[in-house]
Amino acid sequence: FQVAATPDWRYLLAGLAICVVVQPLRALAWTSTVRSPVGFRAMYAASSVGSFLDTVLPGRMGEASKVAVLKVAAGHKWPGFSRAGGSLLCAHLLEMIAFVLVGAGSAFFLPIPQWAKITMLVGLPLAAGGLVLVSVMHKRLNHRLPEGVGTFLAGAAAPKGVMLRAGVLLVLTWVARWFGILFLLHAVGVHV
Repeated sequence: FQVAATPDWRYLLAGLAICVVVQPLRALAWTSTVRSPVGFRAMYAASSVGSFLDTVLPGRMGEASKVAVLKVAAGHKWPGFSRAGGSLLCAHLLEMIAFVLVGAGSAFFLPIPQWAKITMLVGLPLAAGGLVLVSVMHKRLNHRLPEGVGTFLAGAAAPKGVMLRAGVLLVLTWVARWFGILFLLHAVGVHV
């Protein structure tokens, strides 16, 4: 309790500053996958409110609210439910890949349990396979599906350049979170 009451303020402020930077980067990644002139301010509001609701509501219900908040925040620039939802799915699959890549990189110098390594080995191809599946379904079945489903698949099947840009941003967010947590732990005397 004494260490928590008197933290190392430099580490604490650095960790909190990193946490503040992460959310705009996540919103920027989602902005790139939506590929519609929604505007960064609306995407940031939707991403932030949804992430907050993820924290306080059970079952990650905040993720679903991001699309609803985007509808309100975007106003007349609303890309539609299918496009917003599909692009959010794309961003989340890319975030899963980024998380696994950062986790796999840390496995070289952190004592990661065997179950976590297996989860990463299974999770990476599943998330990548999800992106490939959505792209294939969009290319081959789009003309046979109802318009809303086709638009959802189009939103999730972002071009490779868009996915690469969003993926790099999301890897940066996970590396930043890693350092943010490291600094917060150092601030209260946990030296890892």
